[in-house]
Amino acid sequence: MNGVRCGCWVFALLAAALTANPVAAGPPKRYNLIAIVTDDQGHWAVGANGNKDVKTPNMDKLAKQGARFINAFTATPVCSPSRASYFTGKWGTQVAITDWINPQEGTAGVGLPNDAITWAQVLQKHGYSTGLIGKWHLGSQAQFHPTKHGFDYFAGFLGGGNTPMNPTFEVNGKDKKFDGPEPDVVVDLAIEFLKKNRDRPFALAIHFRAPHLPYGPVPKQDSDPFKGADPKIPNADNCPPLLAAAGIGVMAPGEEPGTDEEVITALKYILQLGSDINAVDNNGETAMHGAAYKSFPQVVELLEEKGAKIEVWNKKNKYGWTPL
Repeated sequence: MNGVRCGCWVFALLAAALTANPVAAGPPKRYNLIAIVTDDQGHWAVGANGNKDVKTPNMDKLAKQGARFINAFTATPVCSPSRASYFTGKWGTQVAITDWINPQEGTAGVGLPNDAITWAQVLQKHGYSTGLIGKWHLGSQAQFHPTKHGFDYFAGFLGGGNTPMNPTFEVNGKDKKFDGPEPDVVVDLAIEFLKKNRDRPFALAIHFRAPHLPYGPVPKQDSDPFKGADPKIPNADNCPPLLAAAGIGVMAPGEEPGTDEEVITALKYILQLGSDINAVDNNGETAMHGAAYKSFPQVVELLEEKGAKIEVWNKKNKYGWTPL
């Protein structure tokens, strides 16, 4: 994998056909915009990118019928700063968001500054009806609300997490509990927005929390395709019999632990990753957070199930590294 390709996936649709605006001489046609964002979905976790273990037929269809950007990257492998970049075109460091905004920081007043112009604000000023459904995670205080950053309508949650089943969303400024899987709730609300705004130019951001951990429970129809699945384990080139994953030192099944030099620890990898990201984002901590806590816990679980002996390290404090 070249560079960082986790954090969020964006699927953008230009949907001129959904409007009822007549075609006539005059101002240029204004296309509608639908941006679909998934959370913590790795570049490898899409069938269109060559992974035969995952089942993403609808994403694959979009890739086949549209344009697939093979050299696109998220700004950071972490939620809040990558979303800040996606909305504003700025690095997370430019808007003082360098890691995920935890609840304590949200209460203390961390969020997307009002002087950071979003593309939603630009479209709003040009007569678009704008909406955001699902996850925001760019500040929980009133001044950071999506409606303060260019969205006429918001239905979702301001923080980073929600329950995969029967979530509670803010809708029209009030909390409302929904029945069913969170992705289905997001889609239902998005369809409502589209129906109400189909006769005017609109821009809709659809932000799923999935497949961020914990992603279960999920409906049976979503889990059935993966029954009995035996996905391939990633293996680093020129490194047998060790299986290397970012932030993880792994001994292959059946191998006995060797010396410290023979075990690939996260210390070396994460320090290198932090240095690489530092050149772009000036924030090694963001890279370390992403490497230790994002896509790789799933890899750890899979390797453990197959009998691998795993050594995982985490930066506990500035004085050193300790095993988890």
